[in-house]
Amino acid sequence: MKKSFLDKFVGYLSPSAGLKRTQAKIVSETIEKRLSSRFYDGASSGRRTDGWVTPSTSSSAETYGQLSRLRDRSRDLYRNDAFAKRAVDVVVGNTVGAGILLKIEAKAMGRAKTAQEVWKKWAYSKECDAEGRRDFFALQSLIMNTIVQSGECLIRKINVTESKSGVNLKLQVLEPDHLDNLKDGYFNEGSKNRVIQGVEFDPQGQRVAYHIYENHPGDNSAISKNTYISKRIPASEMIHVFKQDRPGQVRGVPWFHACIITMQDLNEFIDATIVKQKVAAAFSGFVTDVEGQDAAGNFNFSDKMEPGAIELLPPGRDIKFPNPPSANDFDPLVKTFLRQIAAGLGITYEALSNDYSQVNFSSGRMGWIEFQRNIDQWRWNTIIPQFCDQAFEWFLKSAVISGEIDSTDGLSALWTPPKREMIDPANELKAMSTAMRSGLISFSEAHRSLGNDPDQVLKEMHEDNEKIDKFNLVLDSDPRKVSQSGQFQSIGSQAPVDDSSEDVEDVEDDEEELADSEERFFTDQNNKVWKLTKNGFEAI
Repeated sequence: MKKSFLDKFVGYLSPSAGLKRTQAKIVSETIEKRLSSRFYDGASSGRRTDGWVTPSTSSSAETYGQLSRLRDRSRDLYRNDAFAKRAVDVVVGNTVGAGILLKIEAKAMGRAKTAQEVWKKWAYSKECDAEGRRDFFALQSLIMNTIVQSGECLIRKINVTESKSGVNLKLQVLEPDHLDNLKDGYFNEGSKNRVIQGVEFDPQGQRVAYHIYENHPGDNSAISKNTYISKRIPASEMIHVFKQDRPGQVRGVPWFHACIITMQDLNEFIDATIVKQKVAAAFSGFVTDVEGQDAAGNFNFSDKMEPGAIELLPPGRDIKFPNPPSANDFDPLVKTFLRQIAAGLGITYEALSNDYSQVNFSSGRMGWIEFQRNIDQWRWNTIIPQFCDQAFEWFLKSAVISGEIDSTDGLSALWTPPKREMIDPANELKAMSTAMRSGLISFSEAHRSLGNDPDQVLKEMHEDNEKIDKFNLVLDSDPRKVSQSGQFQSIGSQAPVDDSSEDVEDVEDDEEELADSEERFFTDQNNKVWKLTKNGFEAI
């Protein structure tokens, strides 16, 4: 401890007082040092954190006044940046794809079947769209696209008097610009409801209404005196879909929020590099005056260069060829930018850049598994519970009112996302088959994981088997008649034979059954066709 002038002065006047003062300072410094060691380094103050501003704001305060600018910049990137458009397409294509399918379940199969048929008439047609342009699955894609670009999406319930589908319900998809941001606070006297950025809450914190502009505020063709006057719409007639990152978050934030600046920097870097290379390529050579005087006189130089050309220069003149700047650091820097952008969006670098040059099977599979976890979150925590389930409830109520179904009691929704393409189909299907045979997963679960409707698969299998049996055909893919190793099953009992047998002649025949049976045709594992008669197998 370094003594100050005051310490020395006190010690000079009273050595005992100076000693006590020194001891007290040592104890104080020791305690302060120990306490400071308990702090987080991230909370320390110093030169490295002087410019780091971290306000303690709520989720609503963070977005207030900034959502519009974030949306505008995010949409501009989607319009003009190839990587931004690719990122949105990757998220939408993997999360929604061709559409998340619905299977209606109920204890009474008849009621479920009736409701499913009504759903197909409504959801598989354009009758569900207020614009009359999309079916339910195209609406899913549009909504997911809007969520990624704009951070959130609004769907308004439109009741109509009649519809070709029989269900008098249409869905109107709205951009978040329709939500009145200026509505913020307490507006109605005597009401305890609070409005936060256009969303109205009751004292218990439940959403009770949305304040919506009838026309898009940025639509120049629809400007009128009522353009900027919002209308109160009950929450029961609105769906608000967004990815919630904080408790109490009212509005959604564009998914590019963490990498908007990075993407703009990448655009400027690529543009500057291209301009630099274009300027460098424009200068092929320079003519210099070696003697420092106009020795060429009126000599005319050619301003064109051709392969194999020989140019004669006057005395005192020389040609120098420039060394254009290289772009050796271009690729590594662009990859660094893209990896940062991919991390901010929750997708893989390979999916964003379409660059698979550094990927092997193991690394590709690990990246895909991690990406699939994010996809599952976006599906089961955002688009399905917030939009699909709510739209299904609207559908059921409208179907009852329209008289298409008698009641909503006992009807539930089972959603099946699009199938996931397999990285190693042979091994993955083999593992799935083993899991089914072991009872670890069901037939229905296996097909739902592939994006199929199990009931539809069973129906098609039944129809196909009837056609195959009608023509007396046996396919090596038919487990009823061919074992897993490709050998014929025992005729009559259909019990599997010893898989170690490789010859067709080893199959046991029940001659009494074959005496009155029709001729049958079989194919073996070598795709050779055999005819089965009462006398045995005959090669065709």
